[in-house]
Amino acid sequence: MHNFGDYIELSELQNIISERVEGLEVWIKVEIESHRVVKGHHYINLIEKKEGGLIAARASAHIWASNSQILSDFEWVCGKSLEAGMTVVMKVEV
Repeated sequence: MHNFGDYIELSELQNIISERVEGLEVWIKVEIESHRVVKGHHYINLIEKKEGGLIAARASAHIWASNSQILSDFEWVCGKSLEAGMTVVMKVEV
């Protein structure tokens, strides 16, 4: 049985995570689960699947309209647009 007296607030957890990884830049291999564009901003859901197709991790990402040239460069180099089901290696900043 859980003792609900021992807990922290969500904002406290977010602060702890932010303090430990803020400014971290790393290359990751992920699958694009979904990609949508709203007013020039790109919203991307990322997943990692384990063998057998089970989802091991999920995260959200965004590319602001002011930085969308990176997607034009991606399309020029790869000959494809970013799309669901595609596996990519991308540099992320936390």
